[in-house]
Amino acid sequence: MTRIGVQIARTALISAAAMLGTPVHAATQSGVISVVTIKPLNIVNTAPLDFGSIIPAAAAGTVNINAQTGVRTPTVVTLAGAPFSRARFVGAGTPFRVVTLSINPSSSIVISSGANTMTINQLRVSANGGGPQPFGPNHTLDATGVINFDIGGRLNVGAGQAPGLYTGTFTLTMDYQ
Repeated sequence: MTRIGVQIARTALISAAAMLGTPVHAATQSGVISVVTIKPLNIVNTAPLDFGSIIPAAAAGTVNINAQTGVRTPTVVTLAGAPFSRARFVGAGTPFRVVTLSINPSSSIVISSGANTMTINQLRVSANGGGPQPFGPNHTLDATGVINFDIGGRLNVGAGQAPGLYTGTFTLTMDYQ
């Protein structure tokens, strides 16, 4: 390419760049940005789910602890005194926020004494003294950011269940909705 050809090509390139940099019509619009910061959630277990002492029968039976009232009710088995309690928790976070409670394992908890086991199912929660309900959404932190909740359930006792101290664990999770 000759010097004149390079000069013409350079001029054409500069002209094209100038046209691209100058829009014929331009519009601008601002966008909104927002964020809400909330307190981290905390949970403290203040009492265990404790079915107390029982005397198994020759037939299978159950012991229920009501999440709302804490009342212990046997079917077939005999209650043998001793302290018992529904599980109690206190949660804290941002006031008036809705939280979801979940429990794991969700269907049944196996407790054991050596090789012997029993299961706990029909777990229910009572938040801030409300009626027992399945785990899930629609629990609201109060004006101070606190929620109190109790957990009850049904202990399934086998026919002639072996004596022993049966223990197990469950995990409670509280999440903002």
